[in-house]
Order: sequence, then C-alpha cells, then structure tokens
Amino acid sequence: MQLNITPTPAPTLSNLVITSTIKGIQLKWDVTDDPTHASTEIWHSETNDFGIATKLAEVWDNTYIHVDAPIGITRYYWIRSRNIYGRTDGNVLSGSATPAAVQTTDVAPNAITSVSIFQNSAPATLVTYDVWSNVFLATFPGTGNAFVVDIQHLTNLAISAIGTTGAAYAQGRISVVESPYVNAGTVTVTNGSAVVGGAGTSWLSEVSPGDVFFLASASSSRYTVQSVDSDEQITLSANYAGITGSGKTYYILTASSLAIQISETTDQLEIIGAHAISHKFPFAYRTPVQTQAGRLYDIVLDWAIHRDDASWSISLSSVLKTLILTELKR
Repeated sequence: MQLNITPTPAPTLSNLVITSTIKGIQLKWDVTDDPTHASTEIWHSETNDFGIATKLAEVWDNTYIHVDAPIGITRYYWIRSRNIYGRTDGNVLSGSATPAAVQTTDVAPNAITSVSIFQNSAPATLVTYDVWSNVFLATFPGTGNAFVVDIQHLTNLAISAIGTTGAAYAQGRISVVESPYVNAGTVTVTNGSAVVGGAGTSWLSEVSPGDVFFLASASSSRYTVQSVDSDEQITLSANYAGITGSGKTYYILTASSLAIQISETTDQLEIIGAHAISHKFPFAYRTPVQTQAGRLYDIVLDWAIHRDDASWSISLSSVLKTLILTELKR
C-alpha cells in the first residue's frame, strides 16, 4: 500500500508592529485563524541578520514585551509561526526598535516621586444662596507626570429658621484648571500701584490684556492685566494690594482650560410630611490628574448653599480644608 501525504507548512503571520517602551520593546501582530498554528517564535539580534539571531521566546499569544532591553541600542526582531506538526517554514516578519530611557533607575509601578500637603483651617462662613464661592485654592506646576489629588472639606450646616416645605442643602465642588503661563525673569511690585515692572521679560510678544498676573507665593492675590505697556512693564486692572518688593518670581496665565470638575451635595435637610430628615457627609474625592510640563494647575474648591423655600435661613461654616498631592513616576 502506498500513502500520499501532503505536507502542511506553517501558517502565515501578518502586521507585525514593534514599539519602543520605557527600557523595553513591545511586539504585536495579528492573530491567525489557522487551526494548525501552535505558537510564535521570537528571535532577536543587534545586527540585521536573521542568520545570526538568537531565539528570545516562544509565545502562545499575539503580543510580547522584551523587558530590560539595552537602552539606546537598536535591536532587530523576527517572528515566525510554529505549527502543530513542528514546522516553521511559513513567512518571517521582521522589524527593529530602540528602547527609550525615561527613568535612570528601575522603579515600581506607581512609585511615589513626591507628596505635598496643603491644609487650611481658617474660619469661613457662607450665607449667600445659589452662588458658587471659592473657599480654597492651591497651585502647582505640571511635570509631565501623573498626580493623585486627595481633597477633603469638612463643614457645618447651621439652620436658624426652617420652612414647612422642601429642603435646604450645601454643596462642594472641586475643579482642576490647566493653564499655560509666562514666568521668565522677575518683577517689581509696589503697594498701591497698578504698574508692574519686569526684568528679563518679553511681555509684548507673550502677554495680552485679560491675562492673569500673580506672585508665586501661596497667599498671593490674582490680578487681571489691563495693558501691556512694553517688554518690561504691564498695568493691572487694580492697584497691587500686597507688600512692595523686587526680584519676585511671578506667573502670568495666558489661557485656561478645565481638566476636571466634580460636585457633590454634602449637607441636606428635607421636610417630608411631618418629618425632618437630614444627611451629612464630608466633601471628599480622590482623582488622578495627568499633567504637562510647562503648564500650571489650579485646584479650586468651591461651595454653595441652596434653599427650596425662601423662609428657610441657613449658613455654612468651613471647619477644615485638606489637600494631599501625590506625584507618581512615569
């Protein structure tokens, strides 16, 4: 008896994409639907010659990451299918990439770069209804890394008169605002004067009326730029109310965009039938913010109170504001 056996070559692979990562290289290719495909061989070399390449791995997926590849050295890769009969005579796909060097040392995922804490227990009371009012502001420069924002605001809702219908409640809101800025050189400011002098500044080409000026100190008030008089002088829309000084670090925000905004009801009192029902919990949020170098970030905490019935009388007192900023390595 004579058997005629038809050889079954290895399947064809397609669309190999090779991408540099931090201290590594990722290979990805299309999944083959050939039922005879068993695995994918991955070969590599520092020279573009498959004949001297070394087998790096054999995988059963359609992706592979070569971790700890030498930084700054171009590596060449080849992949081919191995079928269920052990044959590897299908096509060979190739490509190259160079691992990036963002970190100089190994770091664990989400390793902490820095932690900053801002806290303010200054008393404040809100009695205006249906208007968002600022109660806390913190500013930090972007680094290109991600930050985790943890913020809490503890308040007390005081009621001096309760209506017979509806409800009264308090709200908190956090906003993260991203702004490009100008801060080259230094400035001279004078108490009672709207004129700001600059040294090493180029304001005619960088600043416009309507931009926002302030000194780089935590308690500095902000002012709108009324006019740009020269490269080294601007005039504010109001007289500077701080302490006279020269050689001061400053910021001028040239635009702003809202990155995040979250609001929540924190204290609530409802009259339902003959019953009064109240709820109270702190305004507390934890949220990530991806920053860009060369941008300034404002974390703005606002609060508001509302009443359904105009006969109600309520006020809101701030007990404590706490912000924790945790910067994460990329």
